[in-house]
Amino acid sequence: LRLGQEMSCPLVVSAPGKVILHGEHAVVYGKTALATSVDLRCFLALLPPREGCVELELPDIKLHKRWTCSEVMAVKTQEGADLEMLRELCGCGSAPSTESLALLAFLYLTVSICDGELRKNAGVHALVVSSLPASAGLGSSAAYSVCLAAGLLFISGQIERLPLPDSSSSSCSSSDSISRTLPALIAERLAAEGLSSDKPPCAARGAHAHAWSEAELRLVNKWGLEGERMIHGTPSGIDNSVSTYGGAISFKSGSVTPLKRMPNMKILLVNTKVSRSTKKMVANVRHKYEKFPGVMEPILEAIEALTVRAQQELEEGPDGTVLATVQELFQVNHQLLNAIGVGHPSLDTVCAIAMEHGLAAKLTGAGGGGCAIVLIPNDFPEEKLENVRKCFLNNDCDCWMTVIGTNGVCLH
Repeated sequence: LRLGQEMSCPLVVSAPGKVILHGEHAVVYGKTALATSVDLRCFLALLPPREGCVELELPDIKLHKRWTCSEVMAVKTQEGADLEMLRELCGCGSAPSTESLALLAFLYLTVSICDGELRKNAGVHALVVSSLPASAGLGSSAAYSVCLAAGLLFISGQIERLPLPDSSSSSCSSSDSISRTLPALIAERLAAEGLSSDKPPCAARGAHAHAWSEAELRLVNKWGLEGERMIHGTPSGIDNSVSTYGGAISFKSGSVTPLKRMPNMKILLVNTKVSRSTKKMVANVRHKYEKFPGVMEPILEAIEALTVRAQQELEEGPDGTVLATVQELFQVNHQLLNAIGVGHPSLDTVCAIAMEHGLAAKLTGAGGGGCAIVLIPNDFPEEKLENVRKCFLNNDCDCWMTVIGTNGVCLH
């Protein structure tokens, strides 16, 4: 499948969200962060395009936009794209909306990756559906950007598909495999387009994290970061890296290192439903850092020391002590994040409820609302866990158990 060719089978790409275990915000200043993927994913379906049209459907936010190829190519420059013209095309004002930023990332990646094909008037039609809540600290924009990057790179011929992996020889465990079940909206749309998802795959169905080579994944990650820059300004790169590679990683100054070991741990994700802007939260920390460098730097150094200790414990600690140490570090980290100004009363409430039940929690991601993560011991009684859930629901939070360390971007 390439742009301009008739589509005979579906092209569906998915990428996971993430939680940051330790190091959020500090990572922007060259410190270490630990993050892991979660089993909530963003799905991109590339559908047969209208001739000469570039089209994006985002039903989750009730957005459907269409442009001509000539409109999109008008923003193309020798260096890439004229960002001012692109922002105007997407309706980005001085305070751009979530919708306009989603359009900006899509058009920027489309014109940057597929410019040769667009010059031939070959269109692009993307449908994106996600199980990741927006503005919650779970990497929804990174999963979106990585999906777009992978799909556009694939149809433009810059990355290749691999043959269907032999499940009998796959090194992935059953917990590593990606569910073959597509979101209902995508499955219904594929059926309406006459594209059966039950046909032999355009790519590795049930694919695992190595659906592309390391070099190709680096290319996907590079463009995923560019999409993130359109949305967030100066992201650290950790969200798109987790979404691309999956699993649990250590991230520092752009360098990604998979953890040597990740103990079997359960996490309860708690969404406070307090919306906030990652871009604004990062900018607020930057303002404090520039105003009070002698105060902020030691706090960031403390977060770095905590993160390094957590990584050592996860990779090398005795099984009997890992959980207790990680729980204690969760609590310390949350207070350090409050100290740099990214806390929120709703997040403190989550931590207080967790502590009342003998559990540990912390904010994850940009803070200021969004999500917290609660560490759940494997032997924690189900009855008690249900009581914890009820407490969160009574405080107008959403919560769900999640599998961590799932696979990165893949073709279905």
